[in-house]
Order: sequence, then C-alpha cells, then structure tokens
Amino acid sequence: MESTEALPRTPEELTAEWLSSALGRTVSDLTVDRIVWGTATKVLVDATYADDPGPQGPPRTLCIKGGFQESVRAYGMAAAYAIEAKFYERLAPAIELRLPSCWYAGIDEPAEQGIIVLDDLSAEGGTFGDPTAPWSADQVAAGLEQLAVLHGPTWDKSTDPHVSWLEVGAAAVRGVAPALLSAEHWDSHFSLEGIPSLPSSLQDRDRVTHGMRRLWELDDAAVHCATHGDAHVGNTFIDTAGRPGFLDWQTPCMAPAFYDAAYFITGALAPEIRRASEGDLIRHYLTALSAAGGPELGYDEAWIDYRRHAFHGFFWAVTPPVMQPVERVAAMGARHTTAIEDLDSYEARGV
Repeated sequence: MESTEALPRTPEELTAEWLSSALGRTVSDLTVDRIVWGTATKVLVDATYADDPGPQGPPRTLCIKGGFQESVRAYGMAAAYAIEAKFYERLAPAIELRLPSCWYAGIDEPAEQGIIVLDDLSAEGGTFGDPTAPWSADQVAAGLEQLAVLHGPTWDKSTDPHVSWLEVGAAAVRGVAPALLSAEHWDSHFSLEGIPSLPSSLQDRDRVTHGMRRLWELDDAAVHCATHGDAHVGNTFIDTAGRPGFLDWQTPCMAPAFYDAAYFITGALAPEIRRASEGDLIRHYLTALSAAGGPELGYDEAWIDYRRHAFHGFFWAVTPPVMQPVERVAAMGARHTTAIEDLDSYEARGV
C-alpha cells in the first residue's frame, strides 16, 4: 500500500520496527544478508515474524529496494525511486506482467525517496540477466512478449487512471541527460580505463546531444503507451520455468512502443545475432502486440521506428561506474553504438 510517511535513507535505518510498520505485521528480528549497491540499492534481508504469515503472507526472505546511495542522487536520479513505488501500487495490479510480489510501496516526496519491499527472487531459485552476457534470439522473443503485455493494453490510453500519472518520456533519463552529455563528464568518462572509445560517427558530443533532443521531440509527438523505459537484460529475471520478466521499474513512462522494443533488442543481442534476427524479432513483437490488445502495425512503419529508437541505447556508452560496473558499460555501450551505426539511427530521425 502506497504511503507518504518519512522513509529510511540508509540501510542502517531499515530496522525490524520499520519493516513491521511497512508490512502491517510484527517483525521480531531482521537480519541483512547482503546489500547490492547500484542506481537503486537492494537490501536483501531475512525477517522473523512474531506470527506465521502463512502462504498468503510475505516470505522470510525479502528484497528492500530504494535510494540508499547518496552519490547516485547527484546524477538527478532521485525521482526514480518514487516512480518505482508508484508503478507497483498503481499500474502493476492492472496488467498481467510477470513480476515479483510487492508487499509494500512507500513514497517520501520531501526526501525524494521511494521504497518497495519485494519477494527475494534469488531465494526462490530465480536468476537475473547479466548485461555482459548476450541473450539468444529466442530469449529476446520471449522478452518482447512481456513488453507487448505492457504496451498493448495501455496503447493510446493516457487518460486511464492506471497510467495517467505517468509522464511523457522517461523523466529520470531526461533528468540525468544533461550531466551525462556534459563536456566535463564526457571527457572524464572516456579517459577511464576499460571504457571503449566511440565509433567515429558518435564522437561529436554536440551532434549526439542534438540527436537525442530530436528523438525526444519525435517521441513526444507520437502515439504513446506505457513503457518500461529502461528495458535491458540487466533489468530482467528468469523464473524457475525459464521465463523472463522485467524488474527495476524506475523509469516507466508514456512513450512510443519501440522506445522499449528497439532498446531491448539492440542491447540484448550480440551484433552478428542481431543483424540476422532483428527483422523476425520485430515481426514477432508486432504479432504479440496485436494479441495483447494493441494495434496491428505494419512492418515498414515499425522498421523505421526501430531504427530511430535504437539511439536511446547511447546512454549506456556514457553511464558512469557509480551507476553500473565498467565491464557492463563497455559491453552494453559497444552493442548499442554498433547498432546505432548499423541502423543509421541519425538518418531515421532526420538529423
């Protein structure tokens, strides 16, 4: 249940007393098993309950996620924590996505904090996507089916109360863009060890910045649906049946469907596999979109949208190590920038 109470800002403040209040049941003891630092921090805990919550109640092992790393807030990401809490409270119950159970979603607007309490999927035998390990075309097809389940029912329904709270365009991404595309960050980032240099067509920072702004202009004028906003393999899980689902709902927004679809395909596949399979994957996605309640789009129109939205993946090339490990930045940045060149994403946006 969404709240507006004052929320913890550090892992040390996640006490048994706080979790008791959040879950509405007495937690007699709370042990932190592991902390996974990142854009949003995940605190994996073991909770002991005063009374057995039963099969319908929260499990002992939980993932408490929120903005617990002040250095990330400096990049303008604070709004993302409240957005994820709103997603689980307002949108998730209305769609049939494969998601972990959410036991609490809290928002502290003055402190720019949002916290969610989820099942610990790893304790249930699930695994997580690794950005350094490309997927197969079949795995990507299954992921596109999940995106279609999100896109189809929300297509051109911006006034629906389940999605009306979503902004047009990912606010967190657009908010961090000035810092990531600044001359200071650009120069220091590409001097770091392990960060690959950009292809020649993407080395002009001013042109990249102009191209991103042009893409957002086209996005804002297009037909919108609810999108994940950061649909990459590092934001996925694989359940015990081998089925993928998406996590890290910090950047959902109303945007063109290929904001997600192009970003996911170009980041998930090794370039040679992408080149061989992207046409079939787009057709697979279009079929899934129609089956989920979306429109029947033509392939030629979708191909242009795919080429255009591939450019969203550029941000991986300038993601700082405080947000993602260098090896992930290098792997994902290389896949995305190669796709931008292959697909001539500049030309598809008319820049």
